[in-house]
Amino acid sequence: MRLATPLLFDLARGVDVQQIGAVESSIEVPPGILPIAELPIAQLPTVSFNVLDAQRASFFQQATLIRTNQAESTVTICTFGQGLWYLFFSLWYVANFDAFTAGGNGARILLGDSTAALRNLLQMEPVIAGGPHVQDVILRALLPDDGWVAQLNVFTTGVGQTSHAKATVTAAKLL
Repeated sequence: MRLATPLLFDLARGVDVQQIGAVESSIEVPPGILPIAELPIAQLPTVSFNVLDAQRASFFQQATLIRTNQAESTVTICTFGQGLWYLFFSLWYVANFDAFTAGGNGARILLGDSTAALRNLLQMEPVIAGGPHVQDVILRALLPDDGWVAQLNVFTTGVGQTSHAKATVTAAKLL
């Protein structure tokens, strides 16, 4: 596999170019790689970005949905560019009710590419009111193309029912 990334060149500085297989602007990576070190997340951007633009560098993003007597709602948190990512997702949820008969009580983070249906990454359906309820997941994901999206989805709330959900994504671009 041949990869082109400035991150690898930064890591490879000082190493014999012939040993790592560097050719012009790419590095040849053998098919079997054993991870021996975690790469830290680079400095996260301090400026906001359009959540529909594919991100190609490390970033932090969050989304919030507060619902009172409203139908199910979804908001895009971020869109990923192609590459190898270290992803940390966190979902925080609180509600003033136990359940809503038409759709349950809860929130979820969905992840998927532009050609397939989004799939649940984290789903929270607390059986008791109050909270907050928190769930986290860490993924190392090789995304083969641009357009992978993460979305926050909150279920329907009824009359006098309020829910508040917050999703955060910390994404470190590895390759």
